[in-house]
Amino acid sequence: VESASTTSLPTTTGGSTTTTTEELPVVSITQLPTDTFPEGSRLSAVTRFDGLLVAVGTTHEEYVTDAAIWTSTDGATWTQIEDDDFVGDGHQVMLDVASGANGVVAVGSEGRPDDYDAAVWHSSDGAAWDAIGAETLGGSGEQIIWAIEAHDERLVAVGEAGGSPAVWASDDGTTWVRAAIDGLVDGGDAGAMYAITAGVPGLVAVGSTGLDPHPSIWVSPDGSWWTRLAGELDALGAGVDAADTTPGRFTAVTPGPDGLVAIAATAQFDWLTFARPEVWISPDGLSWTRQEATFLDTPTGTYATVTDVLWTSAGFIAIGGYAPTQPGGWTPGTHAFRLSRDGGTNWRIVGGPETAVWNSPPLAQGLRGIPFGDSILVVGGHAVPTDEVVNGYTQWIDVGSVWLVDIEE
Repeated sequence: VESASTTSLPTTTGGSTTTTTEELPVVSITQLPTDTFPEGSRLSAVTRFDGLLVAVGTTHEEYVTDAAIWTSTDGATWTQIEDDDFVGDGHQVMLDVASGANGVVAVGSEGRPDDYDAAVWHSSDGAAWDAIGAETLGGSGEQIIWAIEAHDERLVAVGEAGGSPAVWASDDGTTWVRAAIDGLVDGGDAGAMYAITAGVPGLVAVGSTGLDPHPSIWVSPDGSWWTRLAGELDALGAGVDAADTTPGRFTAVTPGPDGLVAIAATAQFDWLTFARPEVWISPDGLSWTRQEATFLDTPTGTYATVTDVLWTSAGFIAIGGYAPTQPGGWTPGTHAFRLSRDGGTNWRIVGGPETAVWNSPPLAQGLRGIPFGDSILVVGGHAVPTDEVVNGYTQWIDVGSVWLVDIEE
């Protein structure tokens, strides 16, 4: 898939709208061989470690979901790691992965629906893995770890415990302690942290708070204690009370050369978990401004979706797609990559894999990407139809996928 065009992009400044003409880069997208990934598999995240690419995710068969890891030296050929610690009673789900000085760590959850525990797997070489027991991770109620980040010599994971935002920190990847949020280790407001990144003022985590969730941001100098940036979004530079903002949750955050960009999803439907994005920018992680962002080229009758965002030499890339505003039976959504060259205000589709994707499978983060040389390596899954038809609808199944995205100016 290749795309290149000159397009007129509306730019909003101080309430007025002007039109600028922008030359978009050539974007080539190559889907790498997927023979290694079985039907029912999905990749959630990927990292580099000691010359290896380590991708984590799940496999699903006969109503059972197990954790899964694949490794590669070049991004094209992948080997699945077999380990008894990836299976067990109930479901095991890996949602994110990070590498540090003491190895590589995958995070997620294990258990049965409505009875999940936080889960961590550690490896010193990327090949042999050990599960860290739930009793080590602590906390009351259900726990899920959604994301992990390496910062200095510490690993910091974020998620939810007992229905409230939660943070776990480790200096070696095997021993974990809960970090305090606004002075509390357990309890606090309802909500969850869904993404984390390193950047001024140290670490920034994003997610949501409240039973009627609204986007929220937390900061920490080193991961050991955290502060939510006020309970109202006026502290984030928008000048509005949280009660007057669109409900939703932050799902992605990344640093750029001039600060950070965070993406919030505002569609309040289970099948559109990552849809109808809002964009927030910050020069320092402490003061935030909501952009009047536009997601151009999103087809009529669909919502834009964003599951990850990262900085490249061409600008910010939002990885996601678009999904129907109403669930048409079991029809999946469509992948798309969007580029913003003005700091996050205007986003234009610059390409996307010619594959379908489920919009929001349970406990799945969707497409995720990392810089890979001069390219972007994107992992996730695509949906393929099966021969099974239920109530007149063709049934679809996920297959793990890897794409290489090249951007040429």
